[in-house]
Amino acid sequence: RIVKRLPSSDGDNQRRSESNRSAVERHPVHGCPDRDSHLRALRDAEGVRREIEGLEKQIRSRTGSLVEHFDRILQMLEQWGHLDGWKLTERGERLVRIYHESDLAIAEALEEQLFDDLSAAELAGLASSFVYESRASGPDLSPWFPRRDIEQRADQLEDLTRSIARDEIALGLSVTRTPDSGFFALAHAWAAGDDLDHLLGDDDMPGGDFVRTIKQLVDLLRQISETDASCATTASEAADALHRGVVAVSGRGRIGDDESDAESGLESDLAASELQ
Repeated sequence: RIVKRLPSSDGDNQRRSESNRSAVERHPVHGCPDRDSHLRALRDAEGVRREIEGLEKQIRSRTGSLVEHFDRILQMLEQWGHLDGWKLTERGERLVRIYHESDLAIAEALEEQLFDDLSAAELAGLASSFVYESRASGPDLSPWFPRRDIEQRADQLEDLTRSIARDEIALGLSVTRTPDSGFFALAHAWAAGDDLDHLLGDDDMPGGDFVRTIKQLVDLLRQISETDASCATTASEAADALHRGVVAVSGRGRIGDDESDAESGLESDLAASELQ
């Protein structure tokens, strides 16, 4: 039997290494005195290129996610009658005037006339359920309603938002929170002209929290007043009734101050109001 002897792999590797070394030495850059710095710059450039490619991949992925999210929002609006293809419906025209985390629920409440035929104070109280949210560390404010039919409207608002939430969950969208009627009594009383010390005397709600909630409520009511809803005039009256006293003067001249300074100034406004 004749066995053919294979050439040594070590010899092949050595010859390839010498050939590569010769090629490197013949390269024009080999003799450059700044060769090492150039090579480092090349490695840095390659690293930047790979980073850019990674970022571009992330952008393409996120853009696709945003498009999908936008499509789900469009589907939600079509289901609730605010869009007809790419055209706003009459409901949609009203919705675009509401800038709020619960804008769809508020627009639907206007469509269902749940804010109609109420006094300014009653409308303020009912609308407050969209701006107030009880916290575990906050005061325990129990819902109070001046009439049974208003309590029924509050229940209808909850049912409405739950229906919206079910569709949002089905489409994978952020869920609209359920309205919280705990602030109804305070909003109603303040809009009706009650004094601040009387309102907060028996409750643990800090004055600063009360004023901030009222200011958010005023903003929402003014948005409603700019729609073509039947309750628009009453919403304007409610906003004006709430925007008085310490609510009207708090925060003046403090734009740009940090949070601690603003909080201190708000408490000073409250103290001054109580002395008047």
